[in-house]
Amino acid sequence: MAIKNFLRKLLSAEGSQNFDQNYKTNRRPQLDALEPRVLFSGAPVEPTEQPADSDSSQTPASEEAGSAEAAIQQGQVSDSTGLNQEASVSLIGLDSASGDLNAETLKAIADVAAQRWGASGLNADQLEALSAVEYEVRDLGGLTAAFAEGGNKIVVDDNAGGMGWFVDSTPEDDSEFTADADGGQLVADSGEAAEGIDLLTILMHEQGHILGLADEYLDNSSLMYGYIQTGVRRMAALGQSNGSVSGSLLGDNYLTAASVWTGNAGNGLLSDAGNWEGNFAPVEGNDLVFTAATSGALINDFAPGTRFNTLQFTGGGYTLSGNMIELFGGLTSNHSAGTNTIDVDITLVNAQTIMNANSGATLVVSGDIHTGELVGTSNVIGTSALTIDGSGAIVISGSIDGSGSITKLGENTLTLSNANTYLGVTDIRQGVLVVAHDEALGAATAETQVQAGASIHLTGGRTVTESLSIREGGIGFGSATDPSELGALRSISGTNIWAGNIEISASNNVIGVNLGSTLNLSGVVAAASGNANNIYKVGEGTLQLTGTQSNTYRGTTRVLQGTLELGKTAGLNAVGGSVVIGDDLEATGTKTLRLLANDQLPHLDVLGFGLLTVTIGSTGVFDMNGFSDSVGNITMNNGQTDSADIMLGGGTLTMEGATLTVNGFQGSSPASPAATIQGGTFDLGSFFSGSGGAITKTFAINNTALGSVDQDLVFSANITGAPDVSLTKSGSGVITLSGNNTYKGATILTGGIVRIGSDSAFGTGLVSLQSSSLILRAVGGARTVTNDVSLDANFSVRGANDLTFTGEATLTGSRTIIILDENQVTTFTEGLNEGPFGVLNLAKSGVGTLVLAGENTYSGTTTVNTDGGRLVIKDNGTLQNSQSIIVNDGGVFEIDNSGSANLSDRINKETSVVLNGGELSFIAAAGGASLEEFGQITAGSNLSSTITSATNGVGSSVHLSFVGLTRGGGSTLNYVGIGDAITATGTNRVTFANAPQSLVNGVLPWSRLRGPSGEIDFVTLENASEGFAVAAL
Repeated sequence: MAIKNFLRKLLSAEGSQNFDQNYKTNRRPQLDALEPRVLFSGAPVEPTEQPADSDSSQTPASEEAGSAEAAIQQGQVSDSTGLNQEASVSLIGLDSASGDLNAETLKAIADVAAQRWGASGLNADQLEALSAVEYEVRDLGGLTAAFAEGGNKIVVDDNAGGMGWFVDSTPEDDSEFTADADGGQLVADSGEAAEGIDLLTILMHEQGHILGLADEYLDNSSLMYGYIQTGVRRMAALGQSNGSVSGSLLGDNYLTAASVWTGNAGNGLLSDAGNWEGNFAPVEGNDLVFTAATSGALINDFAPGTRFNTLQFTGGGYTLSGNMIELFGGLTSNHSAGTNTIDVDITLVNAQTIMNANSGATLVVSGDIHTGELVGTSNVIGTSALTIDGSGAIVISGSIDGSGSITKLGENTLTLSNANTYLGVTDIRQGVLVVAHDEALGAATAETQVQAGASIHLTGGRTVTESLSIREGGIGFGSATDPSELGALRSISGTNIWAGNIEISASNNVIGVNLGSTLNLSGVVAAASGNANNIYKVGEGTLQLTGTQSNTYRGTTRVLQGTLELGKTAGLNAVGGSVVIGDDLEATGTKTLRLLANDQLPHLDVLGFGLLTVTIGSTGVFDMNGFSDSVGNITMNNGQTDSADIMLGGGTLTMEGATLTVNGFQGSSPASPAATIQGGTFDLGSFFSGSGGAITKTFAINNTALGSVDQDLVFSANITGAPDVSLTKSGSGVITLSGNNTYKGATILTGGIVRIGSDSAFGTGLVSLQSSSLILRAVGGARTVTNDVSLDANFSVRGANDLTFTGEATLTGSRTIIILDENQVTTFTEGLNEGPFGVLNLAKSGVGTLVLAGENTYSGTTTVNTDGGRLVIKDNGTLQNSQSIIVNDGGVFEIDNSGSANLSDRINKETSVVLNGGELSFIAAAGGASLEEFGQITAGSNLSSTITSATNGVGSSVHLSFVGLTRGGGSTLNYVGIGDAITATGTNRVTFANAPQSLVNGVLPWSRLRGPSGEIDFVTLENASEGFAVAAL
């Protein structure tokens, strides 16, 4: 009867029409098919206040009577019904005209089903839930047998999905069935029970869902087993519903009849009834189910083009080959491990899904897939001709043709490894699509889209010519701190080329390349006009932006990992906006931006009004590779163990922006390496009048997070620039300038430390020293600065290497020069002048030596501060305009004629000298006579001061002459003779025009005289032609 009913329904005009129509409207492929309920399903039913239906045939459990013939179900006693075996159920039967189920019969069997559930052990809430269910008979069309609707109704097809119902007139017993060979489920070998779907089993299964029980797929004897065939009855086991919660299963779920493979015939033929449960071979329109109970080779020996509803695999290890089939409802593989292979051609009757549910399993479709004239649109989910879904890997090595589009859902990986010709869109909404063939994505005229959370992968040297759209981010997979698995577009292996245009419409668009792989984007990367659409490069491989047309997106391009190479035709923009190279996550390795041609980077925004910025993180490298380019502003970061680098490779980098900034990232310290700019030419560019432009180019060098005197930027590239553009060094950080710099503008130093690593460190223009926090340091040896220098603030010099200024030096205010290291000598060969700035003073601090070797014209006081080291006038040095000289405790003012000139008028004869514990020293010329005349000299109160005069070899003489000597209260004055002893008439003389104060009986009791051998004597004054001469007592 079941076969007759099925054929009658399938072949009737009305049934044929309903078959297609109802499948389109009633079957609802769901993403939750990862746990498919292909045959049974349930929806929660909330208990109602309606009293439970009762039947006069039901008896209390205490009055149950057993039947020797009743089959014993799993966990049940011999009486499986819980009913009085003598009781009868009043059935109206099937409609005589149609042979279909009617509502009265359905309700009667449903009541018995509920009673048999009760006998298995239900609590009061569960009994109430079953009593509240409504039942309805409806023509569901196709192979749909039943479904739970709206949470309180079970709808049953009038003819079991075309298979025909077995309505048991004595549902209180199972006399029509016997236990199968395994002793598990009950089977009928003959009669109406063998030909139809058992209505009692269907209703009890659906009621199980109402009770909160889900489908099972391992035990085919369980009432909740997910498949049913003709001639099978299953009952509830004792306590089966224990712990379940009524109404806990959500959603409308459908139930269809199916053919379940056993393989018992051993020949793998699909047409052999012996290979199917119940020994019934499937017929056209059936669902074919292949369980985990068996595996192996399957041969479709049905006629080519035989239509089946679905192919469903719950077990692995199957290979299906043979004749082509038509599929109506899709292909689902729910095996947990291993591989299933579909090696038959498939024609899709309507839009459907290929699903591989579990992450540990693989599904291979090696046959061709024909979508025919199914078009659909991926903009409306579920309308694509073919949808790929699930958590397990799917490989389609056959070709896909037709008009249809393809949608990729689920977290799994889909690999397309053949040339496909389908005309529709490829829409990757979830998971990964691997392109393993140049033409895998269908016709080149069709678009490929990558949506949020999805990714497209290229492997093995692919060249793809079609267009690509990256939508809604499409960021792929990975963790927040490790982007190595990210990428809306990612190259996995080999050198791959995407030659089509790429549209980016998300704020942040991620493109990845694995280590050892290269991805070349040779088309146009574009975005909507005015949108700030960013590109992030991830992965340790190399991404190339090449081609003969500019990329037009305007967002930031950021290299988070690996290498980005720019190789557009020279003069075309490879990127559209600012660039960020690397980050400060040093554990993730070096990130590189490399040029493959000249002029790849824009320096102005799309409107031409604002400057763009190149930012280089502590792990970043900007490799110009010998090419030349212009940028806006530049930012470089120092990290703990890595710092930013610009490697020119012989090329020229022009900074059209106003600022080069170096920052110390958190954790950077004196042990951190310096950022570098090396190996070529750095052009300061021209003045930009737009936003962010300036007449001066500023190197803002900030210190490491833990401040230090160690270098933050080593600038060994050669700096060039026009006369109208100046260079300013700002910030507290340390810069080393060691290139052969030829820029013509001024150098303005406003703070921090400047390490002078070449004699041309400051180009050819004026050097302005503008901050008292500024420190200069000669490195790599003694350095000579030939520039004119403007002393616009106090400044310091440190380090062991000598530093010489040979240009004109101008004081613009009273200044202090601080020489911090004892053995360091700083020299001004052209002297210091004060220009038009008035009477200005000069002070010397620090333990090192300051040499004034030129004509000094400033007119204020010259002071050597306490512990102020040595201030030396030598060579051509003169100090004719300075009104007074003050030498404080621990300081030395020295006139040295032993150098290139022996001058007798270095100091103005009226210049006063005050020794506040300091020393005045005079060194004669070698072999010559040296004379220096001063005004009044004063020994400061309560301090011990020194006058030192030194001859210099045979034939030399030295004479210090003063107008007079004044003693401050409590002071001591020491005279020290070097070479020859100080005498009144000898070669080493100190004289006064006027007699000193405090002379007692011709003796200076507060003075001492030390000879060349260290002998000490009291001091007297003897008459001399100049007035009075110092001599030993």
